[in-house]
Amino acid sequence: MRVDTGADVTIISNLMWRKLGQPKLEKARFKLTAANKGNLNCHGYFKCKFEICGEVNEGECYVTDDDITLLGTSWMCKVDKLWKRFSEDSMVATVNVGDLENAKRLLVKELVKKYSIVFEPGLGNARNLKHTWNLKKTRNQSSEKPGQSPITSCRNWNKKSKD
Repeated sequence: MRVDTGADVTIISNLMWRKLGQPKLEKARFKLTAANKGNLNCHGYFKCKFEICGEVNEGECYVTDDDITLLGTSWMCKVDKLWKRFSEDSMVATVNVGDLENAKRLLVKELVKKYSIVFEPGLGNARNLKHTWNLKKTRNQSSEKPGQSPITSCRNWNKKSKD
């Protein structure tokens, strides 16, 4: 198994999955992309226990057609000895998709609470609204023709002043 600090998830090949007895796969919640930006054909993932450096943990393991076996950060960060070694020696950034979904849900909840009036039903639609316009008279209003706006009056005035 190759250690890959750039891989968010742990991946095994379809062949390795068969050797493990074909544990039941759940549908992947997102698409897997390789470092070269190509898509990996993911069959799904299974939850399992794993042991690294004497520590037993649980994690998700993704199964692909590609002949690769990668230990990703989703498992590495659960093993203190291993994680400390990599995080001290290099810059490691990890994002757990579950954490992102939870953060999004909390943010929406906070916004709805703080700005509740914005989320009330019926907002965002101003059709069939009765209204009146109260315009102040301007200096140029006397030179305006009926139906002519102050903006077009100004344009006409500018043309006259240039002549």
